[in-house]
Amino acid sequence: MNKLPNEFKKYFWDCDFQKLDFVEHRNFIFSRLLFYGDISTIKFILDQVSKNEVKNYLDKKGKNTLNKLNIKFWNKLTSHNELWTN
Repeated sequence: MNKLPNEFKKYFWDCDFQKLDFVEHRNFIFSRLLFYGDISTIKFILDQVSKNEVKNYLDKKGKNTLNKLNIKFWNKLTSHNELWTN
């Protein structure tokens, strides 16, 4: 099981955090982290997720799960290749 850092538990107040799997529940986790996240979630995403995967999420599901500011922010981040380690 691919666990999330315990500090992210605050973003999943309405579900059993221990059962969340980063692979199995990826879209659900993305929606929460991209919408509610802080600097630690941004760092986590930059380290753990490819730029293309975030772009793909934004294109396919972002308009249904994020607001316009979130989408603009993440689109801006995905335009900077030097930020992405994955």
